[in-house]
Amino acid sequence: MRDPAAPGWPTHGSRTADDATVREWRSAYEKHWSDAQTSAQERASGSYSTLRAAADAWLRHRAAQNAESTASGSRTALTHLMEHVGESVHPASVTSAQLQELWDDFLHQGYGSRSVANTRHHVSTFYTWLGISPNPASSTKVPRKPHEDVRPWSADERQRIRDAADMLDRLGDGQGLPRRRLVEVLFGMGLRIQEAAAGRWEWISRRTRTIRVVEQIARKTNQPKRLKDSKARTAVVLQEWWEHHLDGAAGLIVADEAGRPVRHRRLHDYVVEILAAAGVKQPGKAAHQFRHTYAFLFLQRGGSMEQLQKALGHAKISTTQEYYDHFTSDHAARAGVRAIYRTRRGPRG
Repeated sequence: MRDPAAPGWPTHGSRTADDATVREWRSAYEKHWSDAQTSAQERASGSYSTLRAAADAWLRHRAAQNAESTASGSRTALTHLMEHVGESVHPASVTSAQLQELWDDFLHQGYGSRSVANTRHHVSTFYTWLGISPNPASSTKVPRKPHEDVRPWSADERQRIRDAADMLDRLGDGQGLPRRRLVEVLFGMGLRIQEAAAGRWEWISRRTRTIRVVEQIARKTNQPKRLKDSKARTAVVLQEWWEHHLDGAAGLIVADEAGRPVRHRRLHDYVVEILAAAGVKQPGKAAHQFRHTYAFLFLQRGGSMEQLQKALGHAKISTTQEYYDHFTSDHAARAGVRAIYRTRRGPRG
């Protein structure tokens, strides 16, 4: 038997052969399997009378599997679904036409095809788990949105974001989170938001102008965990950061009022708040736009695509190229204009 208090139990956790400990843990095992059997019977009988009840049961199932990242995606997808069709409808009454309408609406709002396809996957998995056939998501399609190059924030937009962060810091909310420092971390290091939540001063080296990214903060537990690809990486720190660097500082770079990691949802809300105040918030785009801007500046200032891949933590160079290859083309074109027209800015008109 395994320790029921361990993360990922019952498939994870320390084992025991001690008879007293086995007796202590047995009740947790019996309840777990009883709940699983009851859930299976409820699904088989179709006894979830509302979409809300079915969604809650599915999310409990995902949480019990310790499937943190996919559980978060499922929660978001089902929340969107319930907002679209209502919480009180029977799950089997949801039609493919309603789901198709939801996907189309997402694309109209500006969400990318990949994000919509991910939502469709979570909804389809939910209906497969319920045992509802035919699965209403299976016959829907995510229209391919015309390829749109990712766009970095311009120098003017970057300044507006910094000004908005400064304004919010001056107004204050009594919670101690430094908005401007958060903005500079995201602009200057290319971190994912969960990595920024885990970032420590000790990771940064002024001597080498790098940050050693070794972990991120888990959404569910708010505790440190391994990175997305399980490998630590070293990233270049851009020049703008050093104005805000505190030599000799230790601990979390961005923390809550008690000095603990800021929870993912709260940190995301702070980013949205800053972008909204700056007037640059767009549907489906928030913290990741900082990564795009970091990539743009990295390449503009002479970094290579291979170096950028390592800095961002992409497993494959093809991922980096898919997102950012047009940046190098843009830079080359501007350099060519300057060389041909013998001007720093190129021809007028």
